[in-house]
Amino acid sequence: MSGITLAIDGLEDVVARIVDERLAAQSPDPWLTTPEAAQYLGIALATVYDLVNDGKLPRHGVKHTRLRFRRSDLDAYAEARR
Repeated sequence: MSGITLAIDGLEDVVARIVDERLAAQSPDPWLTTPEAAQYLGIALATVYDLVNDGKLPRHGVKHTRLRFRRSDLDAYAEARR
Protein backbone atom coordinates (compact mmCIF):
# COMPACT_ATOMS: atom_id res chain seq x y z
CA MET A 1 0.00 0.00 0.00
CA SER A 2 1.11 3.49 -0.66
CA GLY A 3 1.29 6.15 1.98
CA ILE A 4 -1.67 7.90 0.34
CA THR A 5 -3.83 4.79 0.64
CA LEU A 6 -2.93 4.39 4.31
CA ALA A 7 -3.73 8.07 4.94
CA ILE A 8 -7.12 7.73 3.24
CA ASP A 9 -7.94 4.56 5.19
CA GLY A 10 -7.01 6.32 8.42
CA LEU A 11 -9.12 9.32 7.45
CA GLU A 12 -12.12 7.04 6.78
CA ASP A 13 -11.83 5.68 10.33
CA VAL A 14 -11.67 9.16 11.82
CA VAL A 15 -14.65 10.38 9.80
CA ALA A 16 -16.67 7.26 10.66
CA ARG A 17 -15.98 7.75 14.39
CA ILE A 18 -17.01 11.41 14.24
CA VAL A 19 -20.21 10.57 12.37
CA ASP A 20 -21.02 7.81 14.89
CA GLU A 21 -20.50 10.19 17.80
CA ARG A 22 -22.69 12.90 16.25
CA LEU A 23 -25.46 10.47 15.37
CA ALA A 24 -25.44 9.07 18.89
CA ALA A 25 -25.54 12.53 20.43
CA GLN A 26 -28.51 13.78 18.42
CA SER A 27 -30.69 10.70 18.20
CA PRO A 28 -32.98 9.32 20.89
CA ASP A 29 -33.11 6.23 18.67
CA PRO A 30 -29.59 4.79 19.08
CA TRP A 31 -27.50 3.62 16.16
CA LEU A 32 -25.88 0.21 16.46
CA THR A 33 -22.94 -1.32 14.63
CA THR A 34 -23.34 -4.65 12.85
CA PRO A 35 -21.95 -6.69 15.78
CA GLU A 36 -24.16 -4.74 18.20
CA ALA A 37 -27.20 -5.36 15.97
CA ALA A 38 -26.45 -9.09 15.87
CA GLN A 39 -26.12 -9.20 19.65
CA TYR A 40 -29.27 -7.12 20.14
CA LEU A 41 -31.30 -9.46 17.91
CA GLY A 42 -29.62 -12.58 19.29
CA ILE A 43 -28.51 -13.76 15.86
CA ALA A 44 -25.20 -14.49 14.16
CA LEU A 45 -23.25 -11.70 12.51
CA ALA A 46 -23.49 -13.51 9.16
CA THR A 47 -27.27 -13.59 9.53
CA VAL A 48 -27.35 -9.80 9.86
CA TYR A 49 -25.42 -9.50 6.59
CA ASP A 50 -27.79 -11.99 4.94
CA LEU A 51 -30.83 -10.00 6.11
CA VAL A 52 -29.30 -6.79 4.78
CA ASN A 53 -28.45 -8.39 1.43
CA ASP A 54 -32.00 -9.80 1.18
CA GLY A 55 -33.46 -6.35 1.93
CA LYS A 56 -35.16 -7.62 5.09
CA LEU A 57 -33.26 -5.40 7.48
CA PRO A 58 -32.87 -1.65 6.85
CA ARG A 59 -29.36 -0.35 7.27
CA HIS A 60 -27.47 2.89 6.83
CA GLY A 61 -23.89 3.34 5.80
CA VAL A 62 -21.58 3.50 2.87
CA LYS A 63 -19.51 0.38 3.14
CA HIS A 64 -20.40 -3.11 4.26
CA THR A 65 -18.00 -2.71 7.18
CA ARG A 66 -19.52 0.62 8.23
CA LEU A 67 -23.17 -0.36 8.43
CA ARG A 68 -25.29 1.18 11.15
CA PHE A 69 -28.76 0.18 12.28
CA ARG A 70 -31.41 2.13 14.14
CA ARG A 71 -32.58 0.28 17.21
CA SER A 72 -36.19 1.03 16.29
CA ASP A 73 -35.67 -0.74 12.92
CA LEU A 74 -34.25 -3.76 14.73
CA ASP A 75 -37.23 -3.72 17.11
CA ALA A 76 -39.63 -3.60 14.16
CA TYR A 77 -37.86 -6.51 12.47
CA ALA A 78 -37.92 -8.57 15.67
CA GLU A 79 -41.62 -7.80 16.19
CA ALA A 80 -42.46 -8.85 12.62
CA ARG A 81 -40.72 -12.20 13.21
CA ARG A 82 -43.00 -13.01 16.15
